[in-house]
Amino acid sequence: MGYTPRWGIYRHRYSVDQVPAGDFDPKSTYEVKGVKRVVIAANEAFDKYRWLTLQVLIRNTKDPTKPRHGQPKLCLCFRGTGVRIPTSEKEQYHEDVIVLFQPKAWFDALTCNKWVMEHASQEIDKSELRPGERFLILGDNLSGQTVKTNPQFSKLLSELCSADFWSLLANNTDEIQVVDAGFGKLVKFETEEIVTDWLKDDTNFEEWQGGRMSASRKRILMTHWYAAGYERACARFDFVSVFERTGSNLSADGSTDSCIKLQGLEQFSFSDADINRDPKTGIMGTPPAITNTIAIEAVAAATAADSEDDENDPESASEAEEKEESGGETTEELDGPDFDLDVDIYEDPPENYPTSIINKRIYHRYDDGWYPGTVLRQITLSTVGSRNGKFACKFTDSINEITHLLQLEDYGRTGHWTLAKGN
Repeated sequence: MGYTPRWGIYRHRYSVDQVPAGDFDPKSTYEVKGVKRVVIAANEAFDKYRWLTLQVLIRNTKDPTKPRHGQPKLCLCFRGTGVRIPTSEKEQYHEDVIVLFQPKAWFDALTCNKWVMEHASQEIDKSELRPGERFLILGDNLSGQTVKTNPQFSKLLSELCSADFWSLLANNTDEIQVVDAGFGKLVKFETEEIVTDWLKDDTNFEEWQGGRMSASRKRILMTHWYAAGYERACARFDFVSVFERTGSNLSADGSTDSCIKLQGLEQFSFSDADINRDPKTGIMGTPPAITNTIAIEAVAAATAADSEDDENDPESASEAEEKEESGGETTEELDGPDFDLDVDIYEDPPENYPTSIINKRIYHRYDDGWYPGTVLRQITLSTVGSRNGKFACKFTDSINEITHLLQLEDYGRTGHWTLAKGN
């Protein structure tokens, strides 16, 4: 079976919110006293502040005559449910960016499948294939992409894109994945340069650090910043040579073997016998009773049980056990106007919280304003442990229940929720 040029997938987390000073302790000097601006690059220990995840689908080609030098559009996954995003905001997103939403801005199984349907299916053109050919996508062992934990992902790629997905050897993507061989870092660097230039304008800087920029405005800006950074990176990066250098362009006759130069590994060798190695441990074993390429790929993906989820997403260990409830879980980082509706509210939360708020009328703040509803109950016996302690609410504009923390410190006109008096 033949394959057209390969593809690769990359994810990058980005935190846009300021890190509270009390939680950030890099044990280093921020800046000299008196300066107006201090830029801090937070490390992975502060991923709980993640605001979006960037996923890049790149192709083994480069054509300066095409947009993005022949590369697919960019995909950004923002934190939130996306159910109340106004059309006026969506129309301002950069045209070269595909936007998805997930409560924690992460590519879980559901989001991975949605990515195939809304992004990959639009960017991977099956009409380019000759008879007998299929596309091959090389990626890491994210649980939302493996056959073992999410078989639907591979099925959708096969049906919608005529593509097969190959999970690279776990814990080795730094050496053999194209996007980890410089492109991901380049996209990040170019985007940071664009953001820095934007912040040099005093008006822009005051808007960003003033604390009044809406989440909607942030999302719009991020699509334009990353689109511009991605365009620059595509112009500078030599995709074909890096595909060859990482071994992603292996040919059946071995003609490209001499091009492989793995980072940190000066000398190495391999032979046809290496197909008998266990895809997890690398130990030589009994040749698998499989003859076609697609079946071999499926087995390799399925046996990658040690998912790289924990490496890529610190929150994934608990998320893997969660199942979506009706309505899902909303983000508690939404930004909107302070409460100024002509409604008689409790300026302070009622006594005997939390029992006193059950069946009370609630107003909850979202990006585009405050929405009325009712607090139905506090969840205490859910099989999904992370739901327990939260409150199930029913809003007038939604047919589903939505869960919220409804913490006392978030109460009030400038907080996330408030209670209205009367029935």
